[in-house]
Amino acid sequence: DDVTLGSVLNACTGMLDIRKGEEVHAFAFKCGLLSYPFLKNALVRMYSKCGCLRSAELLLQFEMGERDRYSWNSLISGYERHSMSEAALHALSEMQSEVTPNQSTFSSALAACANIFLLKHGMEIHAYMIRSGYEIDDILQSALIDMYCKCRLFDYGIRIFEAQPSRDVILWNSMILGCAYSGKGEYGLELFDEMQAQGIKADSVTFLGALVSCISEGHVGLGKSYFTLMTEESILPRMEHYECMIELLGKHGHMVELEDFVDHMPFEPPTTMWLRIFDCCREYGNRKLGERAAKCINDSNPQTPVRYEATADYMCSDGGSAEPMSFGNPDEELMSPL
Repeated sequence: DDVTLGSVLNACTGMLDIRKGEEVHAFAFKCGLLSYPFLKNALVRMYSKCGCLRSAELLLQFEMGERDRYSWNSLISGYERHSMSEAALHALSEMQSEVTPNQSTFSSALAACANIFLLKHGMEIHAYMIRSGYEIDDILQSALIDMYCKCRLFDYGIRIFEAQPSRDVILWNSMILGCAYSGKGEYGLELFDEMQAQGIKADSVTFLGALVSCISEGHVGLGKSYFTLMTEESILPRMEHYECMIELLGKHGHMVELEDFVDHMPFEPPTTMWLRIFDCCREYGNRKLGERAAKCINDSNPQTPVRYEATADYMCSDGGSAEPMSFGNPDEELMSPL
């Protein structure tokens, strides 16, 4: 029935298995079950989260007689997650003519504003929530801190953070990351220490904020210790943590340590990582690692191969001749005022 298929779709959503989800969609259509709102909502959520936003749009516009808050929230969240922030804010404006937004709606909308630095729209949403008497819970406070910090209104973010008598890890993470991305890395690291002192367990997002702060402040040794601490606390580093370590070591010229770090990574670096590694080799010198990076870049992208050109001051840390790599081929009215 529709409940069973909806549960299966939710499982597909959790695994981001769009192929299986489409099979369930086809089966539901064949069985004449697409008239059930629960199933339609599950389909919109599945397509939105998996990045098939056009399919989600078509369902919402042409297959749903009554579009409820759940379906709108799924679409808006999908837009925000997949870098379609303008579309998320357009959808919020359209949603308001049909149903009343809730905290989940505003959380996604604030994230969309943060993604594209739309301070005016973010402040309008904040003001609307206050005027309308919405409970601004920890998730919304976190979204507000993130929005204000990314939009370069750091003092507003601090004000929201400091006004909270009790702070969970979500709030701490938002403020630490806000510091990191606002050029306030030292303060972010102080907050990290304060959080630890208060007995709040750091998670992978906390460590990401600490690592970004270490990059901006040049604290290579401290960043290495944080990365080690993650393992000691049974927190599995994600791709972004490895990217931070490559940036931390490479940006500050620790090329021997960078090579050792790359050698001991549990996966082969993707091309984006190799490009950054190469740039660091070009700037600070590591011929062996630079040539390895060039080979991996060429292997993954033969259509735009890289080539070496002799340059005296390039990759000369080993005293040898230098050969650099170069590339061969080389709306303000998004939402009606709330």
